[in-house]
Amino acid sequence: MEFDIKGLFDNLPHDLLLKAVRKHVKCKWALLYIERWLTASMERDGEIIERMRGTPQGGVISPILSNLFLHYAFDLWMSRTHRDLPWCRYADDGLVHCRTEQEAEALRGELQARLDVCGLQMHPTKTKIVYCKDNRLSLIHICKPRRRIRRRLFKTDPSSGVGAIISRVLTRRI
Repeated sequence: MEFDIKGLFDNLPHDLLLKAVRKHVKCKWALLYIERWLTASMERDGEIIERMRGTPQGGVISPILSNLFLHYAFDLWMSRTHRDLPWCRYADDGLVHCRTEQEAEALRGELQARLDVCGLQMHPTKTKIVYCKDNRLSLIHICKPRRRIRRRLFKTDPSSGVGAIISRVLTRRI
């Protein structure tokens, strides 16, 4: 099953996103700046618009924040609920290798329910079940990151991993 999350950057719920950020960022001023940055109002056609959800398009840490959010909303959920299915995800696109069409249909329903809980939805036309004609190419080798990389990316120590990246981005002088 190939899936796409509809309008990921525009629809990230701030409360759940900040909950994920707080697990990795312990520096209070960095948390304050992230929250202010997320909720800063924007101007469109001379009108001030309050931002209640989403991250600013083109923002330097928007991809990091969305990846962090999907780590909890999708990656860990798949690891808990569908351990036997190989999968990969890049930003808001993903691929899950199911054994049968029925398994893929069931997974599509479960994933939509999971994304609903997280305030997101699958794109109706970009999400589809695709058929792989043979099993000679193993998606496990394509999709699973090397263990060395995985450990480095998902450490919970605030001085490394996502917390350190966010802190470095916020402290970088221009």
